[in-house]
Amino acid sequence: SRRLNPVKYFLKWSWEMNHRIYGIMAHKDMFMPHNLHLTFAIYPISFVFLFLKDLKKKEKLDIYLLIVLLFYTFVLAFVQNYPTYLNRDGVIFALQGRYIFPAIFIYYTLLVKYIGEIKNKYVRILFFVILIAMFLLSCIPFFFISVTPDWFV
Repeated sequence: SRRLNPVKYFLKWSWEMNHRIYGIMAHKDMFMPHNLHLTFAIYPISFVFLFLKDLKKKEKLDIYLLIVLLFYTFVLAFVQNYPTYLNRDGVIFALQGRYIFPAIFIYYTLLVKYIGEIKNKYVRILFFVILIAMFLLSCIPFFFISVTPDWFV
């Protein structure tokens, strides 16, 4: 099959990584429904816009944290996972969300900070309510609603 160039690979990698960060991967895997997965994908896009808004007013620490996040993500995508893709011809080989966990706290810290800086009170509350609801509904309740008896075999 035709190989993806690095840009297309990164877009596919990001989408698949999003599935694996918020899904459940153990001896079996359980991915969230597409509509809930799309909700999780909205936040990274929102993060980019919130970060770029008033970029000159951002604190140096925010810039440094973003550089660390981007560097770690780049290393994970292109030093760790891209060679596996080239060798095995599959984006999902050896791709697990847990590998981004050492840096994902930076993303959520900055995201919550920037949501808190939204001037419109109702938009800010809406962002927080959706974010909180996503986490509350997607973890333990998602597992108990979705698990089947063969999961425990």
